[in-house]
Amino acid sequence: MAKVFPNPTKERFNLVLDEPLEADAELVLMNAFGQTVALHALGAGLLNYEFGASNLTEGIYFLSVKQGKEQLFATRLVVQK
Repeated sequence: MAKVFPNPTKERFNLVLDEPLEADAELVLMNAFGQTVALHALGAGLLNYEFGASNLTEGIYFLSVKQGKEQLFATRLVVQK
């Protein structure tokens, strides 16, 4: 599994995985309307990823980590300004 903190966040958050990614993956961030607002490539072996959220508007977002069609992790993220 993974952890996302701080949540709620203002400027940036960290995604910390319990185990390194076995293969390349993708971080997908969607807004409350289901629109993709960010896609980031995550390389194999990754354990920690810092994401700058200062350009996001205040609201609720849904973050997922996917390898191909398989979803490895998903959570809700709250952005406050």
